[in-house]
Amino acid sequence: MAAKVIVMINNKGGVGKTTLTTNLGDGLGRLGNNILVIDLDPQGNSSSLLSPVNPERLGMNVGDLMMADDPLIHLGKCLIEETGFKRVNLLPANLRLDIQAEEIHMKMFNASFRLKKVVDEVKDLYDYIIIDCPPRLSGVL
Repeated sequence: MAAKVIVMINNKGGVGKTTLTTNLGDGLGRLGNNILVIDLDPQGNSSSLLSPVNPERLGMNVGDLMMADDPLIHLGKCLIEETGFKRVNLLPANLRLDIQAEEIHMKMFNASFRLKKVVDEVKDLYDYIIIDCPPRLSGVL
């Protein structure tokens, strides 16, 4: 069965999107569900909370997937499966995502379509996909 996709979005920062994303992911994982958290916020707070690696030291982030000609080729290089949270995987973000968001829009990439392509590819591997969005509606999406 395909994953249920939950998107945490609000135009304002500091309203609990990241807290809800990480706690919901952890809670659902503890109940035996396979979870994918996609961090679309360049601040990378979900990534910092979930990843044992500093997000700024990662080779690839979710922005790299959306800019790639074939994002699915790079999925394995970006996906963090060992998050320290039971059954929770992560597609991380870091500050480079802010610059990449500008490039995505300048090159007229359809970021939403590319993100959907990634989600469609992995949706049968997870029970829930939780997307943490930036505090502005004009970000990566």
